[in-house]
Order: sequence, then C-alpha cells, then structure tokens
Amino acid sequence: MSGIERAFGVSRRTVSAWLKEQENDLPFLEETLQSVDSKKIPVLEGDELRSFVFRSKDKVWVWIAMNGESREIAASACDDRSENTCRHSDRATSPWG
Repeated sequence: MSGIERAFGVSRRTVSAWLKEQENDLPFLEETLQSVDSKKIPVLEGDELRSFVFRSKDKVWVWIAMNGESREIAASACDDRSENTCRHSDRATSPWG
C-alpha cells in the first residue's frame, strides 16, 4: 500500500478504510477464480520481492510461483535470496517433487 500512497498521494489509512468499506460487497475468492483445463499443463510465472521486517537491515525475500492463466499462487517461500530458497520453491511446484 505504500506504493499506492507514493503514486497517488493518498494515505495508507485512507486506502485501508476504503477497502474495509467495500469488503462486504466483494465476491468470495472462489467466485473470482478462473476455471483451468485439467488436461493442460499450467505455465508458472516466478517472481521475487524484497521486504523489510522492522528494520531495513532485516531483509526477507518473498518468492512466488503463480499459474499464468488462473493467477493462482502455486507455491511461495519467504527466506533469504539464496539458491536453496529458490530450489525449495522449485521443488514445491515440480510434479516430480
């Protein structure tokens, strides 16, 4: 939300209040998911982002694997930016384990 705050000059509290006002009018998550052909192997998109936990020196990397068609999260991991963390995410999305 801090990106919205910077880009539009709107306070995070204001954005949060708007979201809370609309929450009862939003559809359930199950209603918004797109159906996917079960015979088709999904194409996964990988992404990573860095976040801070309390202090800027306490960095945490968030790794996400998402189905490109349905936008569902297939796997995620929160840790450092090492090869081990990447491989953990890869194993979670691999049909061979």
